[in-house]
Amino acid sequence: MLIRTRSLRTSILLFVAIGLALPALFALPVLYKSYQAEVERRIALQLDQYANILAFGAREPLWNLSPDAVRPLVEAVLSDPDVVLVTIVDRTAGPLLEIKRGAPNAQIRQTGRKVIYKERELGTVNVGVTGDTVRAQQLRQMGAFAGTALLQLGFAAVMIFWLLRRRLVAPLASLGNAADALARGELSQEIPSRGDDEIGHLASRLEVTRRELLGLFADLEAKNVALGRELEERQRSETARRESEERLSTVFALTATPMSVARKEDGLFRMVNPAWERTFGYAKGEVLGQRASDIPLWIDPEMRASCIAEIDEKGLLEGREVWMRTYDGVGLLMEASARQFRAGGEELLVWNLRDITQERAAEEALRESEQRFAALFHHAPVALCIVDLEHTAEILDVNTQFERDFGRSLSDCIGRPLARLGLWASGDDADRFDGMLNAIDEQEKISAWTVSADGTRACYDIAGRRVTLHGRACFIWSAIDVTPIINAKAEVEEINRTLEDKVARRTHDLESANRELGELLNRLQTAQTHLVQNEKLAALGRLVAGIAHELNTPIGNCLMVATTLEDHRHELNSALESGLRRSTLSEFLADLADGNDTLLRNLQRAADLVSSFKQIAVDQIGARRRVFDLREIAREIEVTLAPTFRKAGCTFANEIPAGLEFDSYPGALGQVITNLTTNAITHGFETHTGGRIKISAEVEGEQHVKLVFEDDGQGIPAENVPRIFDPFFTTKLGRGGTGLGLNIVYTIVTGVLGGAIRVESTTGEGTRFILTLPRRAPQRADDDDPGIA
Repeated sequence: MLIRTRSLRTSILLFVAIGLALPALFALPVLYKSYQAEVERRIALQLDQYANILAFGAREPLWNLSPDAVRPLVEAVLSDPDVVLVTIVDRTAGPLLEIKRGAPNAQIRQTGRKVIYKERELGTVNVGVTGDTVRAQQLRQMGAFAGTALLQLGFAAVMIFWLLRRRLVAPLASLGNAADALARGELSQEIPSRGDDEIGHLASRLEVTRRELLGLFADLEAKNVALGRELEERQRSETARRESEERLSTVFALTATPMSVARKEDGLFRMVNPAWERTFGYAKGEVLGQRASDIPLWIDPEMRASCIAEIDEKGLLEGREVWMRTYDGVGLLMEASARQFRAGGEELLVWNLRDITQERAAEEALRESEQRFAALFHHAPVALCIVDLEHTAEILDVNTQFERDFGRSLSDCIGRPLARLGLWASGDDADRFDGMLNAIDEQEKISAWTVSADGTRACYDIAGRRVTLHGRACFIWSAIDVTPIINAKAEVEEINRTLEDKVARRTHDLESANRELGELLNRLQTAQTHLVQNEKLAALGRLVAGIAHELNTPIGNCLMVATTLEDHRHELNSALESGLRRSTLSEFLADLADGNDTLLRNLQRAADLVSSFKQIAVDQIGARRRVFDLREIAREIEVTLAPTFRKAGCTFANEIPAGLEFDSYPGALGQVITNLTTNAITHGFETHTGGRIKISAEVEGEQHVKLVFEDDGQGIPAENVPRIFDPFFTTKLGRGGTGLGLNIVYTIVTGVLGGAIRVESTTGEGTRFILTLPRRAPQRADDDDPGIA
């Protein structure tokens, strides 16, 4: 026995050790691959970051051929000891800057990026790194992980050895001795229990077995005697069962409600009664032997699964409403009940169904009628009250208008006698109302004075009718406030007495008011004209500022190139005096060609900007009519507002197709696009950057074009959309907003351009302005004015 115990323990310990060691051994290649992949990923990320930084930072220096301008950025990148190679190459001039350090035979990973500036490729940047720091960091992490894993394995092995010895080996030896005693037939010795674990439970079961064996030997003889009597009883039960089945079969067939017996597992039909056949239109032969999925009985097959789940949980199904389909496809709402039983080795379900389709339709109609009555009662514009005539005119319900008119809340009224509310101003009013309650006629009507909760007196026309609600005699009455009519009659009588004086006074007041309103309207129109003019001047000022900012770069570059060429000219003069060499002349000619190319590019850029500015300024100031291309107008506005787009961090997409010619007012149309753009930047991108503005157009009919201006900003709240074209409406009142930007847009589009404008906006998704413009604008009286050229 001792050898067997040690052998079991040794085997378990061996398997535990192997089970702990094998995952660690299998994990080593995976960890190594993970280490290599992480090192490669971090080195690639490092290369991409440095290459992107240098490519972005080298745009201006490559454009201006200034290596000193990019050197601080290169030195910042070289502060990382892993970076050993940085090369910046100009596309035309060749290498601009090259730095290489470190051991000659070091393993270097390199990558490159193209430098793109203003849609032109200026050159390339290359970066090389060794990755030594990344590898060292990863090796330290791997070492720490391996040490932790070894400590965990050692601690787990010690704990498993101790647990096996204490909780498995010793208890098994004790149970082995007890089992040997049971095998020898020694049933008198009690088997001790060793704790509340699996081995303890096994010892308890062995003890129960010992006790049961003692009882079984004693009961064996008595059971043999009872067996004969049980066989006779079973024969009588079988006869009674057959008789019961015959009776149940008769009841099943004669039941008026649809019933069926089906297998629980798959719904295989075993029996259906005639009522089931009549209800669903199937013949018995068409369904017996068919599964529930074979015939379209259940409208929703998931409903049957839900019913089966409820039967599994509760043992039966009671009053579950389900939708089923007849043979003709008619839907029926059935109240289903089912019970589970076992017969012939199968789990079966007996279903009892009741058609409640018409019953539920009637209930739904009644519920809708009650809801309509309740809505009509509580939202009626006159005060309504229902009192119970069988309980001293106790109030059953009042509507909202009753609460407002009489100053009593619903909780103050419900359940209280009407007489205790103190509604009536006098006893005579209360008596008239009581007389109306006790009248036999179908409908009564009185006038009475009432007092509200705050003491206000009012006269009401009160009408009522006896009704029966839920079997009780009730009285519903309404009250219409006629106090304003009475007061109006009194005022009319007073006005009639003093009509001439009042007419004279009011005529005089009306003339004074008309004069004041005229003066106010003139001042308002003057102020609006000044504000519109100021808005246009402000827009032109922003235009001038943007053009000045854009001209600064090309003119500065031209000045730098001219200064450099002047220095080279002085050097050439000096060389002529001392003897000109061919190489010196070649260098001067090459520098002259490069400088000339730079001067031409920058001067052309400045000329384009000045041309666009001149055209826009002439169009906006002169307001002259001419034939123009719609896409070119949008392009000039885009060039002019480029500084504004960069400052706001947004982009402008001109998707207008070429060839859409207009005979209209380009200045007015440019003012519309500028105002819409300013409005989008100011309001649409107020809370975030990186937005996108898009303008597109398409032909609509023969003489019109649909122009769409849209952004993906924060949108306009729904309550503000109907008012955005109103003058002086702004959400930035006191913060620079005048409320005239979109009003000017609306005025120009519908007036000068002869078109229409509408807006579509969803909060959080952006705004779309849709302009429908005629390709030939309406004629104006000042179309022949020359304007400003």
